[in-house]
Amino acid sequence: GQSLAIALAAWRILPNPDWIGMLAGALLAILSVEVWFHKTCRWWRLLLAGVAGVASGLLIVSSPEFGSHVLDRTEGFLLALVGFIGGAEFGLAAVGLIAAGVFLFLSRFNWYARSVVQPLSALLAAYGIYVIIERFL
Repeated sequence: GQSLAIALAAWRILPNPDWIGMLAGALLAILSVEVWFHKTCRWWRLLLAGVAGVASGLLIVSSPEFGSHVLDRTEGFLLALVGFIGGAEFGLAAVGLIAAGVFLFLSRFNWYARSVVQPLSALLAAYGIYVIIERFL
């Protein structure tokens, strides 16, 4: 969802509303809290993660760095957009594969969920709530 949102927003097909940061923060908080209540992945977690991916793609497009490297180009826009999305996907795949190997290994231990997953989920939920509140200040 993230790469599709980046491409559609860069081509000005998908609007980029001001409240997208609050939505991303809310989805982060919801997904982090949901991990506490359901140990297995439910169908709605995948749906929420997809919507969060679209929201994060729109956040990336609204960043000044993306604007200066991709959106503000008069020549080479398509090449810059494809290069950005390709690099982001490659990096995400590399980090995802490494993290999956580490987390699958650690998930065999009983202490892992109690000592790592739950505290990180609480921290991410707190950050998501902070993002929502910070937008109002």
